Amino acid sequence: MKRVIVGLLFVHVCLCAGVSEACGSLREPILLIPGMLASQIKAKLNKETVPHFYCEKQSDDYQLWIEFSALTPKEQECWLDNVVLQYNNVTKEYSDAPGVSSYLLPGLEGIKCVDPSVCKASPVYEYMIKYFVECGYTENVDLFGISYDWRAGIDAFGKDGHFSFYQSLKQQIESIKASTGMKAHIVSISMGAPVMLHFFHTYVTQEWKDEFINSWVSLSGVVCGTAFPLLVDISGITGYFPFMDPTIFRDAGRTMGGLTWMTPPLNEHWKDIPLVSMPDRNYTAADIGDLFPTLPGNNVDILINVWNDAKDIIPSICDAPGVPVHALYGVNLTTPLTMVFADYNFENQPTEIIETDGDDTVPTASVQWTLANWVRDQGAKYPVEEIPVPNMQHKDPLYKEPYWDIILGVTTHN
Repeated sequence: MKRVIVGLLFVHVCLCAGVSEACGSLREPILLIPGMLASQIKAKLNKETVPHFYCEKQSDDYQLWIEFSALTPKEQECWLDNVVLQYNNVTKEYSDAPGVSSYLLPGLEGIKCVDPSVCKASPVYEYMIKYFVECGYTENVDLFGISYDWRAGIDAFGKDGHFSFYQSLKQQIESIKASTGMKAHIVSISMGAPVMLHFFHTYVTQEWKDEFINSWVSLSGVVCGTAFPLLVDISGITGYFPFMDPTIFRDAGRTMGGLTWMTPPLNEHWKDIPLVSMPDRNYTAADIGDLFPTLPGNNVDILINVWNDAKDIIPSICDAPGVPVHALYGVNLTTPLTMVFADYNFENQPTEIIETDGDDTVPTASVQWTLANWVRDQGAKYPVEEIPVPNMQHKDPLYKEPYWDIILGVTTHN
């Protein structure tokens, strides 16, 4: 089923007076799942060495992600030294940098914004939560949130250890039904889609999903890959931090398996699409293993090892989840697809980025190919509603009221 949204007009962060017409008397519980860069991460520091004399060695409350002051030119290398991950190619486990012990803020507080010192300038679910509360929801009663460390590869979430997530996610969903008597609606943004898909595929049974999941609302979901990870891993291009030295975010991103797990998989949709174009050859999803060893700079070994361990699993991320789905995604915006380089000097920025239709981050074609497969595979038992929205940017669902009303239409049946 496809719903077509046409002609939405709104202002950035629209919090209108009064109660929305989308509010209903029935309020089924909601669990919010963040995306990449969207959970606060704090750390204790006990470091023997630092890149510069002014970098902190000791701290009980270091804002690892993120205080924007840490991204200034003077502080960038201090931050990089703390935020990178290590990857053990034998145990296949991630760990913090030496002298860093990271931790997450629990519940909704960890996903309202990313810089608590300027929360209004760095919102994640902050405004959506306020809107839902205006509509009658109550935090931690029928409106919940949960954080995960988006730096780690999604495969780490189902294992025991520091980056475990799926056990607490499962317990949270079960506790929601125990306390409310109702199944939860999962609402995720961006990277939250592959995180939930791997959970649905590998960590719980179909019987469990039928018992505890009401529906899944995917907002701008990276349901089957995007070129964005390659932009970061090769050139440090994020689109979010223009004031940063791109090699800083490049070197950090290469250690973040969560980014690698959103790389385009080798499947029927992606297999012939050039992702990197050189004078002598094109690199598709089948050639990423040849591309990564040619990259200059730091942490290429981690990138290669994570990719080699993940590449055969990532295609399964695109499989149907086995729950009712409402997929809201943007269309009609230019979206990066292929990086063009004049030579193999990847220290230079690409000479051109070939674009396609999408939401500025995720290509429309990959989303629609995936959802069509879900419709076929899930049938009427687990309906899939497509909601393509013209000119909706990737992050817009976090900030704009009409999209919140669509969510409320699902959770209140109004």
